[in-house]
Amino acid sequence: MRRPVKADLMPWFARALSSSYQHALQRSMHKARARRRGESDLVRVFVNPRDPFGLPLLQALVQLQERFRVRFQLHTVWQLDDEMYPEPALWGSWAQQDATRIAQLYNFTPPDRPTPLSETELKSATAQLLHAEQANDGLNTAARILADLWSSNSQSEPGPAPTDLHDQVLFENEKMLRRLGHYQGSMTWYLGEWFWGVDRLDHLERSLTNQG
Repeated sequence: MRRPVKADLMPWFARALSSSYQHALQRSMHKARARRRGESDLVRVFVNPRDPFGLPLLQALVQLQERFRVRFQLHTVWQLDDEMYPEPALWGSWAQQDATRIAQLYNFTPPDRPTPLSETELKSATAQLLHAEQANDGLNTAARILADLWSSNSQSEPGPAPTDLHDQVLFENEKMLRRLGHYQGSMTWYLGEWFWGVDRLDHLERSLTNQG
């Protein structure tokens, strides 16, 4: 087998350097834009009540909020992209199992509800999450909402369904999600970078630490 030579490695190094430079440039642009808007400490959190990974994520962010001087802005979304979720029922089953294992690993309340979520419950939770977006303790409120919805000892009572105003907020949230470059819930966005679920929050912590 032929050993790689310098000519083989140079394109790889060039791509790596180019990618690193582009990432640094984009990050600098996001930092400058956030500084102008007074949003250097703003972290956006996108949550879909149908996504069980949102429950451990919100519980982790509540703890993170206690350690960093940072603002978390909650954004509720509803749609599941057909191309990304061709089998939503199958995805939901596996996602709940995985999210439950992750929550147990971190000693969080797991989304281990044994019965399927009804459309009425989901829409009611969506309305509550949209209301929580306006609250000062939005993360804590949202975590309680999803715990009531997803946990095995759930005693949630279906509340009011989303109104036309709620539908408009959902539309704007989903529009923002796509504009920023993603398609699903359980995502955290900070200075142009995305962090999925609990597993990637160490990268968010590192970024927040670097920002002081």
